[in-house]
Amino acid sequence: MPRSELLDRSVAQAFFGAFKELHPAQAAAVPAILAGGDAIILAGTGSGKTEAAIAPLVSKYLSELQTSPSPVILYIAPTRALVNDIFRRLEPALDRLSIRVGVRHGELNHLDRVNKPVVLITTPESLDVMLSKRRELLLEVRAVIIDEAHLLYNTQRGLQLAILIERLQSWSGREVQVAAMSATVADYEALWAFYRPSAQVVVVRDQSQRSIERVIRIGWSPAQLASDLDRLTPATGGHLKALVFADSRKTCDKLAAALRENSSFGDRVFAHHSSLSKQERLRTEKFFAEFNSAVCVATSTLELGIDIGDIDLVVLWGHPVGWESFLQRIGRGNRRTSKTVVLCVIPDDESHLAAHVLGFQTVLEQVAYAVESPAASDIFGAACQQIVSLSVASSGKFTAIRDVESLLGRWPHLDREATRQMVEELVSEGVLVKHPVKSAFGPSEGAYALEDDLVVWSNFPVAAREVPVYEGSHHLGHLQGQNFARLEVGAVFTFAGNRYVVLSLRRDLVTVARTTRPLTTEIKYSGAAAPLDPTLVESMWQLVRSGDVAADVLPTSAGSAIAGATSVFRGMSERTLPYWSEGTDNCYLTFGGILLNTTIANWLGDGARATEISVRSGTAFDPARLPATIDALGPHLPIPRDEVQTVFQQLLPPTLLHREAMDSWVKLPVYRRALDRLRASRLVEVVRPTSLAW
Repeated sequence: MPRSELLDRSVAQAFFGAFKELHPAQAAAVPAILAGGDAIILAGTGSGKTEAAIAPLVSKYLSELQTSPSPVILYIAPTRALVNDIFRRLEPALDRLSIRVGVRHGELNHLDRVNKPVVLITTPESLDVMLSKRRELLLEVRAVIIDEAHLLYNTQRGLQLAILIERLQSWSGREVQVAAMSATVADYEALWAFYRPSAQVVVVRDQSQRSIERVIRIGWSPAQLASDLDRLTPATGGHLKALVFADSRKTCDKLAAALRENSSFGDRVFAHHSSLSKQERLRTEKFFAEFNSAVCVATSTLELGIDIGDIDLVVLWGHPVGWESFLQRIGRGNRRTSKTVVLCVIPDDESHLAAHVLGFQTVLEQVAYAVESPAASDIFGAACQQIVSLSVASSGKFTAIRDVESLLGRWPHLDREATRQMVEELVSEGVLVKHPVKSAFGPSEGAYALEDDLVVWSNFPVAAREVPVYEGSHHLGHLQGQNFARLEVGAVFTFAGNRYVVLSLRRDLVTVARTTRPLTTEIKYSGAAAPLDPTLVESMWQLVRSGDVAADVLPTSAGSAIAGATSVFRGMSERTLPYWSEGTDNCYLTFGGILLNTTIANWLGDGARATEISVRSGTAFDPARLPATIDALGPHLPIPRDEVQTVFQQLLPPTLLHREAMDSWVKLPVYRRALDRLRASRLVEVVRPTSLAW
């Protein structure tokens, strides 16, 4: 029988009634989820994963959903914006079934309603708050959905969610059914070992793929992109929807402003990033979805499945950091066809053109075959946070250490010794207090201070102080406090794709007005650029040795330049380490990725510097002298800066923080391969390729 007929008839009609047949992922997910076990749905963007997960769960727990006074199904999404979008998408179908659906996050709480939602869409942080403050509302939960599971995999927030599901089961006294979804997972077993160690899972795959039509443009200015968008518009019947991805908020603002000023789209150019206010982001999403001809410049905030209508063209401004981000971004476009059209642009102000060109070409090859994925990481920061969250949830009572050991013991690295080390450190930092007699702990002043600061449930990095920016009564977003040293009344800066002049400036408020006056000030944002996936960098080395670098680079003159710049490496052995002299330095093309290269630079000392593909040093580099193991290089590994750590990473014992930093380094095989390759490599001096920046 058709798989939709396995569902309750009313549920099938509500979710799939308008469709003659189910998508492959939906057809495969229905029987798997109805069977009652955990499931992970691996399918591309636009394949109906949301309905594939929610419809069979609604059908399976229909009687509970119709009678329960509190949530039965929890739908966890990684961002508030995606929570809101999922709510808009699911509400019509669930309304037809008379099933209450609602949202709970920091800006909206439908649990305050008299008739509480039985399908609750929320974030990991809000689930943490509920388990701490209103856990009685979660007693009836039967199932949890994890959307965009790859985004939280091997992150602090991901482990937080995994432990919260364990806490939920402990509180309710029942196993919950978990369904996860992702468009980009290379190793589902590793992913499930992270979220649900030792649990069995059924894997649902949609093997269908869309072809990728791509063009790579080198050295373009924003004005050239604007001209090309105008040129392409007639080919789409005068209506072009383009989604442009930039890799930083600063670039997003500047590029959106340039496209507004240099293209025919004008005010139909929008910006979307995390420093914009909720109202501004929702406004962008609404208008961009409604217009049939518009441009939106976004950071990773629109990588997720937020509904912004049909996209004709995806533009990547700057190289992709890895295959997962690449697939997420191009997956937003051309959902009506079997082909994705992507324009890959290398900006004219990019200082490392070679890495960009190779990055684009390599990722296009990577997505055609299975990609290596790291094993589940040993993360401690989120476990430390959960210990504090448990103490705050105890309402001042003591919590037995053995209960915490039992909770965390499902993860092999969170053993008895690690748990006791974390508790001891939290006691010494004044966050917890020990019971005078029993092996137990309770909250101290530090825990309540974290609660007052609303960070006790958070595993986001420590952020700089932010100040709201208003245009009249409209909240535009936030500027980070570091900008106050360069702002003054009358200063003109770019924000949200527009130019604004500062009208007034206080420590807690900036008021602005739109202007056409020349720019005087550049806004700064904290945070480092995302590193390249080290497997991408490894593949770059294979690509330059193959000699196929310029295969699909346009225009021809640029392609010829790149071919000339890389021809010196063609035919080299894999275990060759090319280098050239630049003044008093040598530049060694290690192709090791930024983490390994920085570690090697630290090992070399004397001011050695690293990029993704090279190490520059005034000290002679003998690769045979490199330590033989990753562990031996460990003391030179860069520890994340305080501002990119969470509060709870900063509260870890130093030994556990170091273990955490070392873990992904040790577990991703590409680092071992790169180290072995470099140690066995022969130094070969080459003439510096002059056509591209390295």
